[in-house]
Amino acid sequence: MYHGFLRDQFGNYTSFAPAGSGTTTFLGTRSSAINASGEIAGSYSDNASVTHAFVRDASGNITSFDVKKSSVTSAVSLNDSGEVLGQFAGTQTTGFVRNATGKITTISVSVANTGTGTTSINSAGHLTGWYSDSSGATHGFKF
Repeated sequence: MYHGFLRDQFGNYTSFAPAGSGTTTFLGTRSSAINASGEIAGSYSDNASVTHAFVRDASGNITSFDVKKSSVTSAVSLNDSGEVLGQFAGTQTTGFVRNATGKITTISVSVANTGTGTTSINSAGHLTGWYSDSSGATHGFKF
C-alpha cells in the first residue's frame, strides 16, 4: 500500500492518504507535486482500483476530485496559483487543468490525435504535454 508524504525542512515526515485510499498491494496514494504554499497534488487508487486525483492544502485538508465520465483521473503537476494539471481516461487519454476553485478545463491540441497527456504547469499557467497521432508517434506541445 502506498502513502503520500511531506518532508519538512528539518527532515520530519508527515504521511497522509485521502479517505477511501486503497489498502492493499499496489493501491494507495502517490504524491506528484508540491507548490510554494505547501499544497500537494497527486492521485490515489481505491480498493476497486479506480484512480482519483487530490489536492492537499498546507493545513492537511484533502480534496479528492474526478473528471466526469472518466475511469481514471490523475494529477501530475501543481503551480503556485493552485492550478492542478493532470490527465484522465475516458474514450481516450485527455489532459485537464483544475483551477483553485475546482473548475476543470480539458486540454485539447489543434491537430487530430489519439490521446493527449500533460506533464507540467508553471506559475504563469503555461503547460507542457504530449499527444499521439494516428500512426502512434508521440509529439510534445506547450500552451
